[in-house]
Order: sequence, then structure tokens, then C-alpha cells
Amino acid sequence: MHISMLRVPRSFFLSLSINYRIIYMPISLYKGDTMFSESIFSTFYGRVSTDSDEQTSALENQEQYWLNYFEKNNLKLNPDCGAYYSREGNLEPRKGYYIDEGISGYKSKKYRKAFLRMIQDAKLGKFSKIYTRSISRFGRNVTDILNTIKELKKYNVGVYFEDINADTLNPNDEFKLLIFAGIAQEESRLKSASVQKGKMVAAKNGIWAGREPYGYDINNGKLVINEEEAKIVELIFDLYLQYGWGLSRIAKHLNSNNTPRKRSAKKWDHSLVGKILKNRIYIGEVWLHRTYIKDPQQNIIEIVPEFEQIKYIDENLRIIDDNKFNQVQQIKSERYSMFGDFKYKMVEEVDDLGNRKTKKVRIGIDRKNQRYSGAHIFSNLLRCNNCGGMLRFKKQKSTSGKIHSYYFCSNNDRLGSCEFRNLQREEELIEWIRQEIDEYRLDYSRHERNFAYFTELKFDLNEVKDKIISLQRNLEELKQDKEANFKLYSKELIDENEFANRDKKLKHEISQVEDEIYRLNNIDREIEIVRKKHDEFVQALKEIDLENLDNITLRKIIKEIKIFTHIDGKLYRYIEWKYLDESEEFLLDEHINKLLEQFNLTNSDS
Repeated sequence: MHISMLRVPRSFFLSLSINYRIIYMPISLYKGDTMFSESIFSTFYGRVSTDSDEQTSALENQEQYWLNYFEKNNLKLNPDCGAYYSREGNLEPRKGYYIDEGISGYKSKKYRKAFLRMIQDAKLGKFSKIYTRSISRFGRNVTDILNTIKELKKYNVGVYFEDINADTLNPNDEFKLLIFAGIAQEESRLKSASVQKGKMVAAKNGIWAGREPYGYDINNGKLVINEEEAKIVELIFDLYLQYGWGLSRIAKHLNSNNTPRKRSAKKWDHSLVGKILKNRIYIGEVWLHRTYIKDPQQNIIEIVPEFEQIKYIDENLRIIDDNKFNQVQQIKSERYSMFGDFKYKMVEEVDDLGNRKTKKVRIGIDRKNQRYSGAHIFSNLLRCNNCGGMLRFKKQKSTSGKIHSYYFCSNNDRLGSCEFRNLQREEELIEWIRQEIDEYRLDYSRHERNFAYFTELKFDLNEVKDKIISLQRNLEELKQDKEANFKLYSKELIDENEFANRDKKLKHEISQVEDEIYRLNNIDREIEIVRKKHDEFVQALKEIDLENLDNITLRKIIKEIKIFTHIDGKLYRYIEWKYLDESEEFLLDEHINKLLEQFNLTNSDS
């Protein structure tokens, strides 16, 4: 691209001339008597910024071009170095040259692995000259480019840029390099802005930007279900929901069956399984344009305001039904609350180019109790109500040789911090829980009471009419604000940009209020949906096979079984039952709180 086609601010070059004046050094620093002997070898560097087939072909052309160039000009490659960093994340050896496939020129440390290997090898004296097609191939971040050039000069290694016929070891080329480094950066900034705009427009038209999620392919720019991968997605959800497997166990199962991943030979891990389980694309919910690159130079990414994000439902993309997906999220939330959170610390790193960066690193798990397990029928269901700890499982052989299974307070057993052992025999617990479930599932008045408390909590029917009136007033005010905004613009009191921003925000707020009014006016329909879930819950209780209970079945209907020793010295058990997404105990507490609020309000009125 010709220089005149780009608008590069004067201040940009002024700052460069101040900040990077150090690059104007006498050639004697790099020639003649130095501690580094000049290598007889040279190398070349190639890169493309995306992993499209067209770019990959261009990369192959780059590679072949330089091999022919070296042969023609009698330049020697060092067979003891070289690297090819593939789009799949594999660093492979090459005989004397370096290639980064599908990697942005901005990214130096984390992504451009072949580039960094080349810099390390340069410092080891494995070659004395790097050939590359252009500055934009070498990098698009001016700071990185000039710092790298300066660093290489210390080791008497030069870089030759073919397109501008410039050599970093030639002092006459230094100003040319400075100018073209600035142009490469500005060109990339404009390109990044254009790409961001294009992605947003494409997203609004249903075009998928970026790589396809597991379970899908891209056909004519749009997502389509990959039937074979969709089966694996369904399996992952079933193993987690129906069998109670953890993320690591699912990953191990997939690896043991040689289940292929999307685009590489890497193995499955708990992180990827976890991402699949929470990705709403599997219920057909498309959510795009959530972030944008504010500053590509510093890789600053910002969140797009929610009302500007693109959301829509496409039933053609559905793999998992809503009920199954929501149950999985509920279980994930329960495990998260029960078994603790990840621990992090902030660490500062310095890359090979001297750039400092602070990042958050996971250093372990801050467990509240113990790890999740579904190995035994009562795993992670029994809690010592005297100290709050969980009961652990243990097998023990009696004097007669029979093996018995027990549960007892882990804090009493391991730490001695609880004075109560609260020992439970598994066979006795199973008989007791069978009786409790049998009584509970036939207590229809109890289920109806729970339904009433649940709808009271979720819908607050007594306040619906007042809420609708309040929202309608709010809606009228927003419409007036929208009209006022137009009048300000028509009288030229605000410019077009300010008008557009205000108008977009007001439209979003109006839409939200209208949606809420519609929801409240149709709240009976939502209650019908809850009633249907209630009926399904009661029916599922009836169908429980009491002779074949397992941990998964119990988790669906029981939040916890509390074991405690009373002041009278007797041992008691208490079940905290689940009802839909809440615990029965919580629903009762909330109902009592509401009654107390109403009572206090009545007393204050009187």
C-alpha cells in the first residue's frame, strides 16, 4: 500500500522519534570487534494472520519462495534450528527457518511461538541474518518491532525486509524502518476496525464469525449441526446429568474411547467438557458481538453493552432440550456452592521482548468441604449438623469377617474438631430412606403446599397489578424522553451521534419494559409451566424404584440429610427435600418471612 493512502497522525511519528531515538546507533556497535562472531547461516520468517485455506496456501507460497531465494543467492540455512508453529498449537521442527501459521502479528508471547524460538536461537548465534517479506510479516506492533530489532542488534543479528529493501544493520535504513513500522501498525489498526465492523454486520445477518463450536460445522458462513459430534454433546450432558459423572471423569471416558476433538489431536480435559456443558448454543441460543477489540496494540478487549449485543434463537441449532440444559446448570451451581471455588493469584511476567504483563493464575481449589463424588449411594448427601462438616464413607470388617459400610463425621475422624462421631450404618440408612421417600411421595397436600410457596416466591402475585401500573408509567416516561430526544436533534441542539446513542439506549429500555409488562400480563401462562413441572416432579417421585436407589436418584429429590446428636444424647436424622429448583426448607422460610413482613406492616399501619 502506498504511504499516501494512510492517514498517520504527525503526533505518532513525533512520539516515535522521541521514544525510539536509541535505534540510531553507530554501525561499529554491530560490526568489527564484538563478542559475537558472525554466523555463516541465515534464516527466514513467514507468517499469516488467519487460518483460512487461502491464507494457508499463501503461507506455503512464502515458504517455497524463500527456499528458492536462499538457493539462488547461495544463502545457508542452519539445519540445527528452525520451528513451525501450527494453527493447532503444535511446535514442529524445521530445517533452519521459522513459520507461524494463523497467528496475528500483534501477538508475540503467547501465540507467536516460532517467532520467539527464532529470537532465542538468534541470541545463541545460530544465524546472523533474518529474511522476511515485509515489516507487517515481522509484526504490526511498533513497540515490539523496534524493541526486537534493538535486541537483535546486541547480538549482531540483522533483519532484512524485502519489500522496502531495508536492513536493520544499515544505519541509512533506520528512518525508513521507523516510517514503515508506523505504517504497518496504522494499517493494521484500520484493518482491525474494519474487521470488527464487518463481523457485527455479518452477525446481524446470521453469519457465524470465528471458529465453529464443537457439535457444528460452518456451511456458507452459517452454523449447521455436525450429527456425529452432536451425539458426543448429548453423551456429555447425559453422563453429567443422568450418571452424575464429574468433568474429569467424562474427559477420561472420551479419551479412553479415542473420541476425536474438533480440530486437533489434543486430548479432552475437564475445561473443555465444562465449556460444552454451559454453552447455550446447544439449546439454539445464539449470542454474538459480546466483546470488541478496543485497542489492538495492547490487546484491550471490552464488553459490548448488552442492548447492543446480538441474541436470537435458532431452533435448527438445538441439540439439547431446555429442561436438560437447565438441570445441568442447576447441578453445576449446587456443586460449585458445596465444594468451593478456585483460588487465584496475580503474577507479573516479562516476555522475551521486555514487555511486562500481569495476569491471573489459578493456583488451586479453595474447597469448603471435600471434592464431589457419586461413588456411594450417600456420597456428599450426609452432613453433620453439630459441626457442619460432611460425613465420610468407610468400610470395616467385623470380627465375624463380614464387611460393613459406615458414614461418620469427617471432622471428628480426621481433625478431632467435632465431638460427635454421628456414625451411620449404610444398610440401616437405606432402609430408613426408603420409608421416608415412600411417605414423602404420597403426601400430596405437602406437594401442593410447596407449589403454592414456590409460585408465591417466584411470581409475587399480590404485587403484579401494582407492578404493571408502575411499569406503564415508566414506559410512558421513556416514550416522552424518546420524543424529546428527537426534538433536540431536529433543533440542532445535539449532533447526530448523540441523538443516535440516546435513541438506541431508549429503544432498548422501552423494549425491556414492554417485555416485562407482557410477561406480567401473561403470568398465568408461566404458572401453568411451573404446574407442569410440578406434575412431572410428583410423577417422577411415584416412579422411583425403592429397591434400586442410587446417588443420582437421591440427589434429584434430596438436598441434604442432616445427622446430629441432640442435647439429650440421642442421634437424629433430618431430610432437607428438594422441590423443583429450591429446597423445601428454603420455601418454608421465605413464606414465613413474608408473613412476618405483612404482620409488621399491619401493626405499623394500626
